[in-house]
Amino acid sequence: MADVQIHYSETGANLYMLVERVSDNKVRDVVAGAWDTFAVADLGDYDTAGAETPAASYRYLFTFPALAAGDYIVKIFRRAGGAPAIADLLVGDGLVHWDGSAVMQLGTVDSTGQGMSMAKALEVAVAILAGKASYVSATGVWTVKGRDGTTTIYEGTLASQGGRTASTIS
Repeated sequence: MADVQIHYSETGANLYMLVERVSDNKVRDVVAGAWDTFAVADLGDYDTAGAETPAASYRYLFTFPALAAGDYIVKIFRRAGGAPAIADLLVGDGLVHWDGSAVMQLGTVDSTGQGMSMAKALEVAVAILAGKASYVSATGVWTVKGRDGTTTIYEGTLASQGGRTASTIS
């Protein structure tokens, strides 16, 4: 399965991908199947070839390596010669979140640690700013309604000190 794709301005290009771990900027050595401190001499051990699919489409697909879930930097280079070289042109790069089996859209990642994606957190924040939140002090329950004003998109219980103790995300 191709997990990373790039559209490039040239058909028939020889593109390859490098993967770096965000936490320590180690590069994935695909030959050794391990993380490595970047070394120019080992550049040929880091590359994963891309394939233009379908042919003459300007669309290049790359298979992300089997890695633990986490955040990774992906860099795509255009190979000028027969082997990867430090002078190869960087044609694209970006941050990806890998869930252990697929690249995820960053808006779907649990960015709060509480089961809420960034997209949902923004939706709740906008609803609160729009005055669609209510709080019942007797029960400690606060409720946030969606754009329609009736659909509950978030409900949580606040402890006496104001900390959240339980929540339901819809």
